[in-house]
Amino acid sequence: MDVSSGASSFLMGTSEAAGVADFYRGRGVLVTGASGFMGKVLVEKLLRSCPEVDTVFVLLRPKKVRGVQLGVHERLQGILSAPVFDALRGSRPEALSKVVAVAGDVSIPGLGLSSSDRARLSAAVTVVFHVAATVRFNEHLRLAFQINVQGTRAVLDLCRGIPGLVALVYVSTAYCNCTRKEVIGEVVYPAPTTADALQAELDRRDDKQLENDTASLIGEFANTYTFTKCIAENLVMEEGVGLPVAIVRPSIVCPAVSEPLPGWVDNVNGPVGPWVAIGKGTLSCVFGDADAVADLVPVDVCINLMVAAAWGCAASSAAELTVYNCVTGATVPVTWGRTTGLWVDAVRRRPYASTLWLPSASFTTSRLKHRLCTALGKTLPAHLIDLAAQAAGRKSPRLAHQISRQMRMMKPLDFFTTHQWSFTNDNVRCLWSRMGGADQETFPFDVSTLNWEEYMGTILAGTKTYLLKEQDNDRSGLQSRLRRMDALYRLVVLLSIPLPVLCFLAGSLHSKL
Repeated sequence: MDVSSGASSFLMGTSEAAGVADFYRGRGVLVTGASGFMGKVLVEKLLRSCPEVDTVFVLLRPKKVRGVQLGVHERLQGILSAPVFDALRGSRPEALSKVVAVAGDVSIPGLGLSSSDRARLSAAVTVVFHVAATVRFNEHLRLAFQINVQGTRAVLDLCRGIPGLVALVYVSTAYCNCTRKEVIGEVVYPAPTTADALQAELDRRDDKQLENDTASLIGEFANTYTFTKCIAENLVMEEGVGLPVAIVRPSIVCPAVSEPLPGWVDNVNGPVGPWVAIGKGTLSCVFGDADAVADLVPVDVCINLMVAAAWGCAASSAAELTVYNCVTGATVPVTWGRTTGLWVDAVRRRPYASTLWLPSASFTTSRLKHRLCTALGKTLPAHLIDLAAQAAGRKSPRLAHQISRQMRMMKPLDFFTTHQWSFTNDNVRCLWSRMGGADQETFPFDVSTLNWEEYMGTILAGTKTYLLKEQDNDRSGLQSRLRRMDALYRLVVLLSIPLPVLCFLAGSLHSKL
């Protein structure tokens, strides 16, 4: 079967001049991973900016939520009720009816699709966005392989059975080549092993053995996520021959800079969790290199590039794989120290209502210094406050538990805060130059105008509104409260100084008298 015939028919009926939104007119689109952060923004963008899209199929699996088993249709309604769809719900509520749930699971062979759903998708879909993945850095290697590699293989198999396919956009990660010391270009680099060879290694081990052997299997890779995504990219290159494929590699995906809502975020993944902790005052010493480039990219930039990449696939006369590095470091680099400093400034001006101590942040690449700063500056004061609350007959805030949990969550980020990489993005620039002015305005992914100070303020507003559900109408009162809490914190830290240190200081003073 010649899957390029779909692209040829697109070219015969229209051209690049027709524009991105026109490309989606009357098309059926399949999205995997629609329940995730990027997936929600993608579905909303397709509905809002490509109003003539015919149907957006979303692959969902039944899931138990708070003890209640939800079917795919109930899950879809939950997704569409998110604030990210509020604007559409108010202006064009009928657009939401274009989203259709299809029962499936990327961790199951054949995506868990029924024969009737497979036939339906093959007949109706012409564009596929494969976004689904397990993004947990420390995911068990077997599950990471099943979802990130075998799930991708199943999507490729489905696409080969779609006669009208004009574009498959596979969402990878800029860090799938994190072992490279050289500049990372927009090409697929060889993986350390193949999907089949890794499957054989997994089959030879039970789960416990696999846990013990994971470090040796992934080698220099930071974690099972980057390792399996590297293998998946090679799989796309090898088994996607003849398919119109684009690989989009986002770096560290962060809250929206403008669309669909400025600052939109629905999770604490990546740097958002540490930023919130710094804002609340429970984190002040960060393990990382302040001078290393932090390649952060707004989620709406990623989505606009993905939507345009599908158009670029179809507008090409040949079914060739194109890779897009969706990064900011190649255009507007910023360091971890700079972004964190901007964040501290912003959150001091607009404190969280739930802030405990004065926000501050410092960086160190010394494990010993990091542990000492955390223990003396946060853990010991937290224990004192917990004990004081219990002694007063009040409910313990469990601050020590929060800080311990916070440290465990941040450990997987250490690799990314202590290293930096250089990326090229020539293909991204080329795609941008091919787009007309109207498309560039509707689907902006040029990051050259990104203002980091303004963006950090936008992220702060987003975390207050969408994560912490806080109002932002009493800044002066919050700042006064912050000053009082800072004074209290300094007193608690003083009381937390270990007794031997106090004894040493007292002894030194006595000897001088």
